Amino acid sequence: MSNVAKILATLITLAALVAVGASAYLVFESFNGPDVASCGVEGFDCESVLTSSWSKWLGVPVALLGGVVYLAIALVAWPAALSPRGMAMNLLGALSLMAVGAGIWFVGLQLFEIQSFCLFCMTAHSCGLAIACMTVGLYLSTRNQYRDARSTVVSGGGSIPGIVASHNESSTPLHTAASLLVGAMGVAALVLGQIVLPTDTSQAMQEVALQPAPNVDSTDDSDDSGEAPDFMENAPRDKQPTSSQPDEPAHRLLGFAALPRPIDADVEPMLGQSDATYVIVEMMDYTCPHCRQLRPRIEAARERYGDQFAIIVRPVALSSECNDNMPAGRRGRKSACDYAQLAMAVWQFAPDKFAEYHNWLLEGNHPPPLGRARQRAISLAGERVVLDTKLKSKISDRLRKHGAEWAALKTGLPLLLFSDSAVTGGGKSNEELFKTLESKLGIQPANP
Repeated sequence: MSNVAKILATLITLAALVAVGASAYLVFESFNGPDVASCGVEGFDCESVLTSSWSKWLGVPVALLGGVVYLAIALVAWPAALSPRGMAMNLLGALSLMAVGAGIWFVGLQLFEIQSFCLFCMTAHSCGLAIACMTVGLYLSTRNQYRDARSTVVSGGGSIPGIVASHNESSTPLHTAASLLVGAMGVAALVLGQIVLPTDTSQAMQEVALQPAPNVDSTDDSDDSGEAPDFMENAPRDKQPTSSQPDEPAHRLLGFAALPRPIDADVEPMLGQSDATYVIVEMMDYTCPHCRQLRPRIEAARERYGDQFAIIVRPVALSSECNDNMPAGRRGRKSACDYAQLAMAVWQFAPDKFAEYHNWLLEGNHPPPLGRARQRAISLAGERVVLDTKLKSKISDRLRKHGAEWAALKTGLPLLLFSDSAVTGGGKSNEELFKTLESKLGIQPANP
């Protein structure tokens, strides 16, 4: 074996082991809930990648499949170098083709479909590309070594046992072509399996063990007098609760066990009417994949229950720019604060357009580009939504308070709050959400 072959075999083994480590970490996070260390790195968002339907193949984490391929590469690299015309080299070629083909597929998905990148995923894909290139180099170097040695044997009229043995066990070009075909078929099976049989990554709804209500010092939604806070000074006043009691407060205060103080239903971003009989709170983030999965179920519930049902939207931006309760060392999701601020500004200046803008932000698998989101907000509510710096400061304070309330509950998003309980998760189906609402609220369909 030449020195070049030894170096290449060593590098292939090392690259494969690095990829195995990255894949093993991603498998662990896939089974234990995404909380990947690199998600706080600017430009990387592993949670969006790991919670997408593309993260699995027929229900199996693709990181697990990748780890198996890279482990096999690590095991076969040296046998291939020692027997360059044996079946080990053909197997290495097939595995390398699988690795680089899958890497190209998943990088494309992260770039064009998910529009987020996972640092650990990109590490494994980079290793796959490097392994493929080094495998080609190993094949060419050993082929040249065999050709040169054979020429020496023929011209000298002798034989070299090692070379003869290698030649005797060599595979034919047909074997090489077959191994590459197997590698291509592996990539095709991966791609077709994900396209034809996509995996449902929705989370079932789960009851949340409520903690004692936090004592939040920042600006509250209301005070004991029921007066609207100055943050919502332009909030609509035409949605008053229907009551014959002359001493009814000017605003409707709703209590939720998970929150420190009642919420004024007349001054909160809301889907539906503030005087609805049944009102819940949704704590969510516009960049959260599971929050996006919940949106169509929420809309189905609004259609099912009509005007008797309403949802107070309470944005919790998963970014340290406006959420002081992000885990240490985690900056969070890029632009999460911007989307939340735009949505709350639209509600402030054009409350009748809030539902349209809120649902538009949550369409698809990922939020729209921030520039488009700003332009859409301006078209609905005017340039004030991006020019009013005083309002932006107040919204940031409000988002910090929302973040403190969410952190006290020690759970994920989305989070639905009822008067005495809370559930988390995007739900597996509309029926699951309907069942939860009817059990918690006692609500019945508006048009059975």
